[in-house]
Amino acid sequence: MQFVNIHGRPVSTVPTQKSPVSKKEAPKNFHKGWKVLGVHPDRVKEAKAVHEAGQKRASTEGYKPFNQSEWLRQAPLKPVQSKPMATPEGAGQLADLARSSGWLNVVVQEVMKGGHK
Repeated sequence: MQFVNIHGRPVSTVPTQKSPVSKKEAPKNFHKGWKVLGVHPDRVKEAKAVHEAGQKRASTEGYKPFNQSEWLRQAPLKPVQSKPMATPEGAGQLADLARSSGWLNVVVQEVMKGGHK
């Protein structure tokens, strides 16, 4: 079987050899930006509502009040913004804005290749 190009000329199907030039390996770690993480205030309200609903069902054990500090200690941090910031100063300003709008446990993390630093 022989292959031809769009002009009807024969085309070689022999595999080409790779050039002997070695590719430089990518560095193991490289900087990808700065991420601002925290707990949105609505998540605390939702957790409190879920706790209250659970307390109504389990009235035989007695009432346990919602412990916000314990919940915040275990709550997973969510990103304030989906894309990382390019500079730490920008991430710091975003963290200040998040705190002023009610976010809790706000932290700034450097994002490295393969995950967080």
